[in-house]
Amino acid sequence: MTADGWDAGRSPHELLRAVRGRVTHRKLRLFACACCRPLVGRVSPPAGGHQVTAAERFADGELTAEQFLAQFPRRDRGGPGGRLAGVARFAFDSLGWPPAEQSNWDLDEATQQLVPRPWEAGEYAEHFTSRACLHAVHARTLLALGYDGSDPVPGAFREVMEAVAAEQAGVLREVLGNPFRPAAFDPAWRTDTAVSLAAGMYEGRDFAAMPILADALQDAGCDHDDVLSHCREAGRAHVRGCWVVDLVLGRE
Repeated sequence: MTADGWDAGRSPHELLRAVRGRVTHRKLRLFACACCRPLVGRVSPPAGGHQVTAAERFADGELTAEQFLAQFPRRDRGGPGGRLAGVARFAFDSLGWPPAEQSNWDLDEATQQLVPRPWEAGEYAEHFTSRACLHAVHARTLLALGYDGSDPVPGAFREVMEAVAAEQAGVLREVLGNPFRPAAFDPAWRTDTAVSLAAGMYEGRDFAAMPILADALQDAGCDHDDVLSHCREAGRAHVRGCWVVDLVLGRE
């Protein structure tokens, strides 16, 4: 993978494989949460919101592993609500991978079939992150097609699913930046104003002040084109874990 290939990639799963073992569990969890959060409140019966929030809190060290995994009890994979609700549940449940690179036997029967072969470093985290993304893309595709319980037209389904997947590849770049062209961030740019702006956006999940953050960074001496353009790019949807906000807050 090259820096240009990373920027052009349309498959989040290929991009995840390219950074296996190179990014933190926190970043992977927040990306998976960003994939799943658009489903909260859009699937009947309602589900998943508490799991997304728990995964975000665990990523930031606000829950113990026991408190976190308690949000993902073993349950019947059938459940109510039909195909759309079932796919959404798969997405939400995939957020519940434990902190160690080991199988969560109570959570995931599919994992039991893959073990006892040993996991490569980073492969387990990538596996569950990719699963959350895959099922979220599937559910969002059904929603976009106005799923009514009938089988979607194959061609239309594939076209929409590829478009949603490409959007999620963009979300992964939003969270990771470009690992093949990392931005050198000067600690002197972390002024009180910049940190206050970044912290407020992170906590409130409202990133409307990103252009103002760019101004604050520039006032502090930041002249990095990737950093400033990311903050000012019109129409960009930022999420918790945004690589620029994380740089300002000193998070990995």
